[in-house]
Amino acid sequence: MKKAIWAGCLVVVGAGFAGGTVYTGKLVNAEYQRYVAAITENYQGVAKVSSTVNNGFWGSENTLSVEFLDLPKSVVDWAGTNTVNFNIVYTHSFLSSSSVMTIADTELLQKIKPLQVNGDKELLVVNSDYRYDFGAGQVAVTGDIQVDALRFEDKGKQLEIGVSKGVYQLTQGALELEWLVAPSKLASGTFKVDIGEIALKESAQVESGDVLTASVTQSSLGDFSVASVRYTADSAELLIQSIVMKLKQHIEGERVVLDVDYHTEYVEIDDKRKKIRFDEPQLQLMLDLDLASVIRFVEKLQELQEQTGEAFDYPEQVIGHLSTIADQGVNLDLKRLSVALAGETLLANAKLKLEARNGGVAPKSPIENMDLIATINAPKKFLQAMPDYNPAQIQMMVGFGVLVEKGDSYVAEFTVKDGKALMNGASVPGM
Repeated sequence: MKKAIWAGCLVVVGAGFAGGTVYTGKLVNAEYQRYVAAITENYQGVAKVSSTVNNGFWGSENTLSVEFLDLPKSVVDWAGTNTVNFNIVYTHSFLSSSSVMTIADTELLQKIKPLQVNGDKELLVVNSDYRYDFGAGQVAVTGDIQVDALRFEDKGKQLEIGVSKGVYQLTQGALELEWLVAPSKLASGTFKVDIGEIALKESAQVESGDVLTASVTQSSLGDFSVASVRYTADSAELLIQSIVMKLKQHIEGERVVLDVDYHTEYVEIDDKRKKIRFDEPQLQLMLDLDLASVIRFVEKLQELQEQTGEAFDYPEQVIGHLSTIADQGVNLDLKRLSVALAGETLLANAKLKLEARNGGVAPKSPIENMDLIATINAPKKFLQAMPDYNPAQIQMMVGFGVLVEKGDSYVAEFTVKDGKALMNGASVPGM
């Protein structure tokens, strides 16, 4: 009797495992198709995407091909192709799966191998784990990405791109990514550029739809940093230490709000005659735009990309689409623009409100529907420490009313209100 019960349990458990495997296989296949569809949509006008699926009970062996449409002829001639092929091997288990993606062993890969710093390793490896989230009712994907270092040498030029690696989490509604690139360098003739570690953190969420193809996400956060950039040449040296940029985006009703925060520890310039160091350059900016017009702008860029292969080669059309965003009103708050020199800080800020056009009718004057206040405070010691400081030029600007002497600083204020422009309280000729 006990044997019969035990045998029955094995059948139930075995059937459940097999059912879970089949169920997972179907879900993961759907996730793969979603991934291919997202790449296809995002690469419109840039590349053609195709894939194959070879399903099995315990997994599948898929291929993904990306045929780039606008690679330079020199690159295609060197590579012998404009297509990159990937192999993706899936292994299914009970309510979970895993996959490994690598670049297919083609003639292109064999040409790249000699450029790898560690040629015995795979150039690219993407490991992914898929689990069914019962609470969310969808597949949740976590994984890691590794790209080997590359070294190029040609006619006295040397380029080395450091090893990069990252981790990610993905569902249909959210994406999180962390990425690190080891130090890299470029040398050519008399100059050299050394780039420190690069780090990227990004997260994005949508309330509905697919985060991979959303024109605008419900909220997103990007954090980009570079440890240092050093340029060295016979005649000059430049060092930028600790570059950090943060970008936040969220939706408030029918508006999309962008917050930008950029700062650097210091910038040091040495032209072999004089060394100067600017400390703590910083930019804090908020931009408030109409959501619907931003989405239309993104869609128009995608259409232009699909039609031409390079949207920004047609600036007149891009500017035309940007004007439709401005027509719906813009709020800009330059909270802080600053830099320090010789212990003194130059500081500027500005607020701009561009009213939406009433019925789409253009204003009689470009400043008619604009409110603006912009100020700058430049300490005298800051200006005196600048290379090629010329006090006569400063006094000339004071004489013209562009700058106002105020204690230990020179200040300026530019305002626009009710169609009138004022510089330090005085009317601006021609405006």
